[in-house]
Amino acid sequence: LKPSLPSFKQGKTTNFNSSSLTTTTIGFVPGHRAQALAVAKALKVKYSNVLKVNPSTEQLVCPATGTCPDEVFVVLGTDLASGA
Repeated sequence: LKPSLPSFKQGKTTNFNSSSLTTTTIGFVPGHRAQALAVAKALKVKYSNVLKVNPSTEQLVCPATGTCPDEVFVVLGTDLASGA
Protein backbone atom coordinates (compact mmCIF):
# COMPACT_ATOMS: atom_id res chain seq x y z
CA LEU A 1 0.00 0.00 0.00
CA LYS A 2 1.18 3.45 -0.86
CA PRO A 3 0.79 6.03 1.88
CA SER A 4 -1.75 8.65 0.93
CA LEU A 5 -0.62 12.24 0.68
CA PRO A 6 -2.48 14.79 2.74
CA SER A 7 -4.84 17.00 0.79
CA PHE A 8 -4.47 20.75 0.99
CA LYS A 9 -6.84 23.50 -0.04
CA GLN A 10 -5.20 26.17 -2.16
CA GLY A 11 -5.66 29.67 -0.89
CA LYS A 12 -4.98 33.00 -2.53
CA THR A 13 -1.96 33.09 -4.82
CA THR A 14 0.07 36.24 -5.23
CA ASN A 15 3.56 37.31 -6.21
CA PHE A 16 6.01 38.33 -3.51
CA ASN A 17 7.64 41.70 -4.04
CA SER A 18 11.11 40.16 -4.30
CA SER A 19 12.35 37.68 -6.88
CA SER A 20 15.65 37.07 -5.09
CA LEU A 21 14.38 34.53 -2.54
CA THR A 22 16.38 31.35 -2.82
CA THR A 23 14.88 29.28 0.00
CA THR A 24 11.26 28.19 0.20
CA THR A 25 9.73 29.16 3.53
CA ILE A 26 6.51 27.99 5.12
CA GLY A 27 4.83 30.32 7.58
CA PHE A 28 1.97 29.60 9.95
CA VAL A 29 -0.24 31.56 12.27
CA PRO A 30 -0.21 30.48 15.94
CA GLY A 31 -1.93 27.16 16.51
CA HIS A 32 -1.23 25.75 13.04
CA ARG A 33 2.32 24.44 13.31
CA ALA A 34 1.26 20.82 12.68
CA GLN A 35 -0.41 21.77 9.40
CA ALA A 36 2.67 23.77 8.35
CA LEU A 37 4.91 20.79 9.07
CA ALA A 38 2.62 18.59 6.96
CA VAL A 39 2.96 21.04 4.07
CA ALA A 40 6.75 21.08 4.54
CA LYS A 41 6.85 17.29 4.45
CA ALA A 42 4.74 17.15 1.29
CA LEU A 43 6.96 19.74 -0.44
CA LYS A 44 10.18 18.26 0.97
CA VAL A 45 11.07 21.54 2.66
CA LYS A 46 13.35 21.44 5.70
CA TYR A 47 11.49 21.81 8.98
CA SER A 48 13.95 24.57 9.90
CA ASN A 49 12.26 26.65 7.15
CA VAL A 50 8.88 26.44 8.90
CA LEU A 51 8.35 29.66 10.85
CA LYS A 52 5.58 31.18 12.94
CA VAL A 53 4.25 34.41 11.47
CA ASN A 54 5.36 37.30 13.67
CA PRO A 55 4.21 40.94 13.67
CA SER A 56 6.81 42.00 11.08
CA THR A 57 5.99 39.19 8.63
CA GLU A 58 2.25 39.19 9.29
CA GLN A 59 1.81 42.34 7.21
CA LEU A 60 3.25 40.48 4.20
CA VAL A 61 0.76 37.62 4.27
CA CYS A 62 -2.31 38.89 6.11
CA PRO A 63 -4.74 41.67 5.24
CA ALA A 64 -4.19 44.98 7.01
CA THR A 65 -7.54 44.69 8.76
CA GLY A 66 -9.06 41.61 10.32
CA THR A 67 -7.59 38.20 10.86
CA CYS A 68 -5.63 36.06 8.43
CA PRO A 69 -7.98 34.01 6.26
CA ASP A 70 -5.31 31.31 5.85
CA GLU A 71 -3.38 29.40 8.50
CA VAL A 72 -0.35 28.30 6.47
CA PHE A 73 1.58 30.23 3.83
CA VAL A 74 4.19 29.05 1.34
CA VAL A 75 6.71 31.53 -0.03
CA LEU A 76 8.27 29.71 -2.95
CA GLY A 77 11.99 30.23 -3.38
CA THR A 78 14.12 29.41 -6.39
CA ASP A 79 15.03 26.09 -4.72
CA LEU A 80 11.55 24.73 -5.60
CA ALA A 81 10.35 27.14 -8.27
CA SER A 82 11.57 25.10 -11.23
CA GLY A 83 9.92 21.93 -9.93
CA ALA A 84 6.60 23.46 -8.92
